[in-house]
Amino acid sequence: MPKRATKDLTDVKIRSAKPTDSQYEVFDRSVGGFALRVSPSGNKTFVVNFRCNGKNRRMSLGNALVMPLSDAREAAMIAKAKAKSGIDPLDEKRQQEVNLRDEQQAEKRRDEHNFAAVADLYIRRYAHGGGKVPNKKSWREDERILAKHVTSVWGDRRIDDIGRADVVALLDTVQDGSGLYMSNRVLATVRKLFNWALVERALLEVTPIVPGMARKGEKKRSRILNENEIRSMWVAAGDLGYPFGPLFQLLLATGQRRDEVANARWSMIDMDEALWTIASLDTKADRGDHLVPLNSVAMSIVIALPRIDSSDLLFPTSSNANRSVSGFSKAKARCDQSTASEDFSKAGMIPVSDWRLHDLRRTMATVMEDELRIAPHVIGACLNHDPKSYKGITATYTVGRLLDDRRRALDAWGQKLEIILNPGTTENVVPMKKVEK
Repeated sequence: MPKRATKDLTDVKIRSAKPTDSQYEVFDRSVGGFALRVSPSGNKTFVVNFRCNGKNRRMSLGNALVMPLSDAREAAMIAKAKAKSGIDPLDEKRQQEVNLRDEQQAEKRRDEHNFAAVADLYIRRYAHGGGKVPNKKSWREDERILAKHVTSVWGDRRIDDIGRADVVALLDTVQDGSGLYMSNRVLATVRKLFNWALVERALLEVTPIVPGMARKGEKKRSRILNENEIRSMWVAAGDLGYPFGPLFQLLLATGQRRDEVANARWSMIDMDEALWTIASLDTKADRGDHLVPLNSVAMSIVIALPRIDSSDLLFPTSSNANRSVSGFSKAKARCDQSTASEDFSKAGMIPVSDWRLHDLRRTMATVMEDELRIAPHVIGACLNHDPKSYKGITATYTVGRLLDDRRRALDAWGQKLEIILNPGTTENVVPMKKVEK
């Protein structure tokens, strides 16, 4: 390697050193063996040359355009002193670099075992799966539950350090703040996550979730809205406007599940036949596409909906035309506030309390059975329940869709709903004869 004459290195000389066709070094008079190395690419590096245990050695000290000259001279003198005592500073530096890489890798592994990282991985690789068809249709709810109730508490904890006592404390906090029902939903979500981390990712040796941890006292809901409450809810929903107002009304008119209505697509609605097809992947269980005849009330809602930015969704978000709406809890809270307002009271309507969106589905089914005398197996077909739940073993042999029965049932419900919303006009309602099992 060509070498230049020894000089007194200065900041000005370092900046002005020009690259050539080959690498060269400019040695410093102040510290023997200390030099500026200039490469053809223009890179400038401080180096120190020394002899240790009978061997000539050269060690890089740092980027000369970043490292102060005084610091580089001091590092060169320390390196030469170590070499003189028999300690090879180059071997020492390499070992420090190895130790640093090991520590960084260990830190990365610790980060990968943090609950927040595992929860994110669980949603991406398992619950959502990254494909067109999620492994869990409720992956958005899992994501919401984890973010709101769990990651905020365990985010920085290693997943294999979380024990049963931690789970109990978490469930206590959730129950005190959000109720018994949500406490058990959180338990179900973290149970699935821990089992996944144990079996599929080998991130822990044992899950802290054991049988019997579910909170006792959760009662099966039986809430249905009476006719006065239906009227109040309907008007309050109308006051919400698009998208949540017509979405809530369509839940009651069709009796379908919240996410099924929220994810409804224009391309799946036959306006001429008044028939809505819910694709299998959008239903709660993969039993094939579900056909929903649209009664007059449902059709009037759908016809009045706006088409947003050529989106195929009936209810897209305002920020993304390809994503369905969320934020149901806040919208429902506004609906409840309306029914409790003074204006509603003056109009002769009553407040609606202690209800959930899913209760609208139960309300429709109950009125169908008790007042319209529709057979349970037809109601089950309208709700897309598992046929085994109402047919038993017969479901193995009968696979009919009962489409005509469904249409008659949902039309009857639509007529009943019109009478509820417009009391005093009963001529349109025709009770159906009960079909025996």
